[in-house]
Amino acid sequence: MDAITLKKVFGSNGAQFINLTGTLIEAIEKEPSIYTYMAPDEFSSLIETDWKAGTKIYWEELLGRAHLAAVASIIRAYRWSCGMAVCYSSDLFSSVLCQLSRTDRICR
Repeated sequence: MDAITLKKVFGSNGAQFINLTGTLIEAIEKEPSIYTYMAPDEFSSLIETDWKAGTKIYWEELLGRAHLAAVASIIRAYRWSCGMAVCYSSDLFSSVLCQLSRTDRICR
């Protein structure tokens, strides 16, 4: 992404943050995480027989889901930011307004 455009749209601190986010995403893509989940019926029988092991599985899966949600949010925000900069640099101001708006009333 063009550093000058990022600074115009997001300011110098925002541009620096977006560049750091891009570096983070590259690192995530190089070493992707693998999430494993136990089948619900298997988990139910485990929790009945060994509640400590069941609790461990529960928390591992919960943290895995939280991690997945956080990574997805970071990637989505980064792509949105890059889209805003591309629209700005291409003089597509109606697209910029649509992306800034929380509703689609401006885009209609």
